[in-house]
Amino acid sequence: MASEMRIDIQADGVVVVGGDVEESELSRLRETLHEVITHHAEAWVDLSATGFLPSAAIGVVARATGRAVEQGNLLTIVAADGSRAARTLGMAMVPFEPEISRRG
Repeated sequence: MASEMRIDIQADGVVVVGGDVEESELSRLRETLHEVITHHAEAWVDLSATGFLPSAAIGVVARATGRAVEQGNLLTIVAADGSRAARTLGMAMVPFEPEISRRG
């Protein structure tokens, strides 16, 4: 059974994405990440709670990390060890961190 995508935007620049990321929701994900990287020099997108994570969604997140760098900011992809997202990102060879780690 599919689980609707949820996005929780936290005040400290953390975006937590959960549920199944369907292609019909990609524009909402793209817009959310754009908003966060525009307002935070350091931000994270935590995909640990995602179920279905299609390649198109990985592309949206990867492009957002590139846009952040172009703006002089940082967007780190986070996926907990053992999560479906970690396995999917690993197979796609997309770099990610197992937890949020702040520069400092």
